[in-house]
Amino acid sequence: MSESDTARIVVRLEPARILIGPHGTMLRAREFFEAGLYLQNNADRFSPVGGFLTCRAIELALKAYLFARDISRRHVRRLGHDLTRLFIEAEVRGLAHYVQFAPGDIAVVIQTGRDYSEHRLAYFDVAWVVGGGFEPSPAILERVATALLAALEPVCRDAAMGDGDPLPLR
Repeated sequence: MSESDTARIVVRLEPARILIGPHGTMLRAREFFEAGLYLQNNADRFSPVGGFLTCRAIELALKAYLFARDISRRHVRRLGHDLTRLFIEAEVRGLAHYVQFAPGDIAVVIQTGRDYSEHRLAYFDVAWVVGGGFEPSPAILERVATALLAALEPVCRDAAMGDGDPLPLR
């Protein structure tokens, strides 16, 4: 190969794309949860951000579980930030085998989830609150997030280590 031939060779390096697995996703969920708790316990004023962070933790915990159950990233991505759809998908794939919720808790999370998925908690809208927007219940969101993290973190860690759960996929 002559020097003129090698001058025409172009090598393009694409940016690396690293996808975190179920356990990495669960660790991000825990970080959002801890940040939300910190804000709720230390803010000297009302802020919907703590509720937003806790909803994000719930979202990521459910997505981590779905990844651990071998649901494709494409399918999970299509569910978006919709907590209702995420809970339904997780329930279909055996969530109740791992975690039980207090009566009514999921209904509150789903109602909060509507405002969460429409970004009303992230971009606080005074007209929405004055017009009757649903204020998230920090205690219920915290209880649901705590239950999800405690029950599903071992499942996600085992899936990441290749020690899959024997619960059959439906």
